[in-house]
Amino acid sequence: MALLMIGLLLFGNIPVAFAFGIASTLYIFTNDLPIALTIQRTFYGIHDFTLLAIPLFVLAGNVMNISGVTNRILKFANALVGHTRGGLANANVVASIIFSGMSGSALADAGGLGTVEIEAMRRGGYPKKFAVGVTGASATIGPIIPPSIPLVIYGAIAEVSVGALFLAGFLPGLVMGVCLMIYVSWEARKLNVEQQPTPTLVILVKAAWEALPAVFTPVIILGGIGTGIFTPTEAAAVTVLYGLALGVIYRELTAKKLAAALSETFRTTSSILFILASASIFAWALAHSNVSQDVGAFLVSMTRDPLVFLLLMNIIFLIMGMILDTLSIQIITLPILIPLLPALGINPVHFGIVMTLNLMIGLFTPPVGTGLYILRDVSGLTFEEVVAAVLPPLIPLLFALLVVTYAPDISLFLPRLLGYAV
Repeated sequence: MALLMIGLLLFGNIPVAFAFGIASTLYIFTNDLPIALTIQRTFYGIHDFTLLAIPLFVLAGNVMNISGVTNRILKFANALVGHTRGGLANANVVASIIFSGMSGSALADAGGLGTVEIEAMRRGGYPKKFAVGVTGASATIGPIIPPSIPLVIYGAIAEVSVGALFLAGFLPGLVMGVCLMIYVSWEARKLNVEQQPTPTLVILVKAAWEALPAVFTPVIILGGIGTGIFTPTEAAAVTVLYGLALGVIYRELTAKKLAAALSETFRTTSSILFILASASIFAWALAHSNVSQDVGAFLVSMTRDPLVFLLLMNIIFLIMGMILDTLSIQIITLPILIPLLPALGINPVHFGIVMTLNLMIGLFTPPVGTGLYILRDVSGLTFEEVVAAVLPPLIPLLFALLVVTYAPDISLFLPRLLGYAV
């Protein structure tokens, strides 16, 4: 009943947080349960130290966007791969890989770095639609390579080490980047865009020197977590301070820009935590009504083969990504799916990467994909044009999804190497 109510409210354009809260509260009333449960579950839904990383990583991404980082990253990426076939498009992908080690958000990548990338590609002779498509597809790498807000939420809900999840996302993110660059090089043959000259050693060294402080950010995060110097939450705080330092070094941080970044952080964080708080009541209602167990038993009855189960999950997540936002999908599905993984022999860290990759693709699929609307705003194209531009570059990402799904060692190699019991 609760699931049906959620569906009706969401399709009625009721905000997600209110949909979860209303459906769950009605369930409590109709089952003569104490209303105090609503208050208790709301509080405990966000009473988790791990979740403190969310506002910090959101702030870190916003600070990086105002600290002069984006232009220097793109300039460095262009010096590295700009002379290859599809050079500026490949630089777009490389820049997103680097920026993903700072922001943890695909939307921050598309909205901040995307503006610079699209304009640079357009001036380089690429069709605007192709530039928009590559920018959207490359932005999906953001929450796979650490830091990652979706992985923090996954870790909190699934009770899985966020540090292990962060390390597990690094190699899959590189796989996504390689697949996109192969696609870009192939498409560049048809576009027949003039290749840029190979940069001199002086130009390459200068671009690397200017971008070095920014490029060093992922090293700080991964190195600190992997060596146990600080937790993922502490890593988020360090990233914020480092971003502020970069703003001072690059002389682009102003009080006005910082105030805007803080305002945006408050807005984004309050939205995420409001949804998590109301969703915790919904998760409790699912468990109390045995819906989680019933749906789980149904899924297991369909197949006990982990490979088939993962394929089924990929299909379900991709479909859900077309109609729901990332956070809603995590909240609805994880309480049902996580208890099934041990019996199927599926590693929860690996599953977290597979799920997150699916959800990032969902950010750029119509009709709900939030990333599509951001690309529309930064590019000036219509929504329909953005959809047509983004769908082709998602094909190599689907291939990357299959590789990551059926080669779990890609995800688990680094966590195991650095001592995590996964």
